[in-house]
Amino acid sequence: MIGLLREARNYRTGEQVEQLLVQLAPFLTVEHLSEALTVWAGNDQCRQAARMPELATALYRATAYLGTAQPPVFVAFLSAVQSQATSDDSYYRYPELENALTAAGYRLEL
Repeated sequence: MIGLLREARNYRTGEQVEQLLVQLAPFLTVEHLSEALTVWAGNDQCRQAARMPELATALYRATAYLGTAQPPVFVAFLSAVQSQATSDDSYYRYPELENALTAAGYRLEL
């Protein structure tokens, strides 16, 4: 799965791989999740695909079973994607994920 994210060469492939990752969420460890999100943030074909902000939030919700180790992984991911987004591109700053993290008591610090 990580290799597929890393090798995604277009937006639709990135979305398809991420949809599969959301479906496999019940089987992910914190380590796998962290690695997947790091690769996702580093591949603009994943990071900037149309459905990715929505899928990131779905993955966040689907991996809640990982407990207290899970939110810091998403905070780091959100920080990475926001640092690469332009200030006028609010959609690719993943606002829905930021709102979910904020509602859970986590703050993003850039």
